[in-house]
Amino acid sequence: MLKFLVYQNGRPAEQWPLRHAHLLGPDDVGVRGAVRFQDGLICAEKSADGASALALQVELEGVGELVLQTCLLPERDDPYVLSVELARHRLMRCLQKQEDWAMFDLRENHPAIRKYNQARQKFIDALTELDEPEEADAFAWDALSLGVEASERLALTHAESLLARAARAGEAPPS
Repeated sequence: MLKFLVYQNGRPAEQWPLRHAHLLGPDDVGVRGAVRFQDGLICAEKSADGASALALQVELEGVGELVLQTCLLPERDDPYVLSVELARHRLMRCLQKQEDWAMFDLRENHPAIRKYNQARQKFIDALTELDEPEEADAFAWDALSLGVEASERLALTHAESLLARAARAGEAPPS
């Protein structure tokens, strides 16, 4: 079983909405299981062996509601901190997309890279506070919000480069 600590206002959550909560396996394939909230923990019991990820809808301040997921995680006795694992996955996806889109030439002052670096620093701050999970949670939510902003800016930059390439080749639509 995967277990995740969740906090509200720096305290263990008394309730947590499990909107669109589901489990994923390798290659984002759905995994049968049950997700429930109990005693300040999100508990995800799966019917298959191996590592899995938790996906659920969360509200990010200044961003809105998004379905986000964790990385593939092995079962363990100690619970994970949900916000830390959501931030870890978002930062990993930023790097993956930058590699997929061959966007290695972005400079440090590019808005996407600046946001990513800010998110990474907040994530490092969260990791250094894991002995105090309430503190780690606050840093991780900041890292997650910044990571979502970074990924949005990265996607916009990629779209702009594709449109510019199409325009140069005379393949861009007139609108």
